[in-house]
This record gives sequence, C-alpha cells and structure tokens, in this order.
Amino acid sequence: MACLVLQQYLVNALVARIPPLLAVDLRSLAAIDEHGRDILRSAARHARVAEGRMIVVYGEYAAQASDDDGGEIEAAGTVEDALTDLSGTPRWPSG
Repeated sequence: MACLVLQQYLVNALVARIPPLLAVDLRSLAAIDEHGRDILRSAARHARVAEGRMIVVYGEYAAQASDDDGGEIEAAGTVEDALTDLSGTPRWPSG
C-alpha cells in the first residue's frame, strides 16, 4: 500500500511542473523494498526525460542508497542540500 501512495504522489508531482524538479524526503522511511526502488528509479528517469531532476533525501544513508541504486537516483543528505542542488538545475543529460 505504501508503494502505491508513493507512486501516486510522484505521478502528481512529476506532472505539476515542466520540467519537473522534485526533492523527495524519505528520511523517516525505515526500509524500502525493490518495488519501491523501482518506483523511484522510474520517476527519476521520467524527470530526466522531461529535462528535469528528482533528488531523493535519504538522510545519513544518502551515499549508500545512491550506490544501492546504481547511481540512477540522485541522492542528498538533507532537504536543504537537495533544494540548493535543484536551484542550479542541469546535471543529467536528457535521454
């Protein structure tokens, strides 16, 4: 059920602004399964294709989480870092 809520939130956020610029705060998340990671990877790809970005805030586990995702998902340790990074935007080549 939590994955469906996350998926719906991301779909709504991705279409609310073109290009999409999202900071997704998952610091209070205790665990994420493979389905949840697939949802995040898909949303990150969609943001890049739309010439936007999505940065996930994993808190203190940002570096490990980013490695676990094969670098497909941009990660930050704090919301402030994510928003600062998004304010400068271009980072990923589209495609």
